[in-house]
Amino acid sequence: MTAKRHGTPSVLMLAPSFLADRRHKRIHGTEVFNFYLVRRLVESGYRVCVPAEPAWRSHLDAHFNGLDDRLDVFYSLPLRKPLPCSLAALPGMLARGPFDLVVLANVARGILPATWALQKAGRARRSVVIAHQYPKPAFLKSIQKTPIEIMAVSRSVADRIAKHTDKPSWVSYGILNFEEFFPADRPPREVNTKVRFGVVGQLDTPWKGAALALEAWALLPAEIKARAELHMAAYKNPPRVEDPSVTLHDWMPHDRVGAFMRTLDVMIVPSTSAETFSQVTVQAMLTGLPVLAFHLPVLAEKLDTGGGAVFASARELADHITAIARDPARITPMAEIARRTALERYCWSVKPFIERYLPPATPLKP
Repeated sequence: MTAKRHGTPSVLMLAPSFLADRRHKRIHGTEVFNFYLVRRLVESGYRVCVPAEPAWRSHLDAHFNGLDDRLDVFYSLPLRKPLPCSLAALPGMLARGPFDLVVLANVARGILPATWALQKAGRARRSVVIAHQYPKPAFLKSIQKTPIEIMAVSRSVADRIAKHTDKPSWVSYGILNFEEFFPADRPPREVNTKVRFGVVGQLDTPWKGAALALEAWALLPAEIKARAELHMAAYKNPPRVEDPSVTLHDWMPHDRVGAFMRTLDVMIVPSTSAETFSQVTVQAMLTGLPVLAFHLPVLAEKLDTGGGAVFASARELADHITAIARDPARITPMAEIARRTALERYCWSVKPFIERYLPPATPLKP
């Protein structure tokens, strides 16, 4: 994949995850967003350059299959981490520039030296970092006096940034592949059908709250467990669970998540910290699932119109599960509100991003 149309506006995607050896890690969340952002920029007519660690070759070839020669993916030396990989790729980036926009695809200090070198050489006309995470003060200090702009994925992230820098943040984010998440086409619920609750994410990660969901499930009386199932996707190293009403699923690729969600009735998002947006919450809402979420502000704000409920303890979560299992009719109105809210707020288009940061381009022909 080599770009040849050097007269078109150009973007450099400097993604710390793409510049690290991910062979033994799962691809999800931020990486998936980056896949689709690159694809949408190319489809919108921009020349996009993506340097990557060699371990990413098969993943990037598979995802970007079918894109034309406006996409240029090239590989650094196999140095495993963003700092050495980005510096090894710097000659290739300098040769491919200048770039109308350098996208720092997350808040990682390892990609800053290469960014500064591009700016000093006049090969980066504009630069923006997408803050998917809460930036550390050291990162913000490093960019304080640079022309790097900031896009924050939530108001919560922007507020944290404002505590450590006077740089303004543009709050803009959502699901780029939102068309993959839609309600299941199913007949009306039968009276004796079990309610299928789900937890989706990288569940080996402690702060994802899988243990909290299992604790709440253990509090349910037998008559509720007879009316409900809990499906947890996904684990790399699943815990030992002997409850027959609980099913633990192996890891699934991101393009299977929508279909899995359409097998569920209610989503549980028990993350206890670190969430800055929660793609899973929005994906579930788009799929037409009510969401029961831990009371983090970034989760609670998505349910403020009635598309679910928040909880602060295993006991409260168990009470919500019990209420729904005893009266499944309440699922439908909450599901309709959840989907409507997600469609109105969280379906992210690349168009405002382009209008803010890039000159016009010629979109690809269908």
